[in-house]
Amino acid sequence: MWNESFFSAPQLKRDSLGTPLAFMGILGFLLGTMAGVVGGRVAYRLVTRKDSNRDVGGRVVAGITTAACASLVYVISDVHDWLLPGSSWGMSVFMGICMGIAQTVLVRDRSLSSTKNLL
Repeated sequence: MWNESFFSAPQLKRDSLGTPLAFMGILGFLLGTMAGVVGGRVAYRLVTRKDSNRDVGGRVVAGITTAACASLVYVISDVHDWLLPGSSWGMSVFMGICMGIAQTVLVRDRSLSSTKNLL
């Protein structure tokens, strides 16, 4: 009789916006994206710092680095469960690969600290 209460314990009900899973998913997505972008940018600068003609190679390395960094953080923080509850970690890897492709296409030889005054 004492086992019945153990196996039939009521589950905590939480709303969709206040769940720890949602918070971790959002936080994991933001951290993974930032880690991917910064890691890709650093990889690009390392490849192209001595020879500016290595732009294509730098972009490819940046994309691969972005995909690896973002995927790792996405999988660890269960971003796939935030996006589609019950999905496998492959969804997180897919998101990381999409970030890597975007980084490959969008990265340019611009310093992170340089900004121009538009006034």
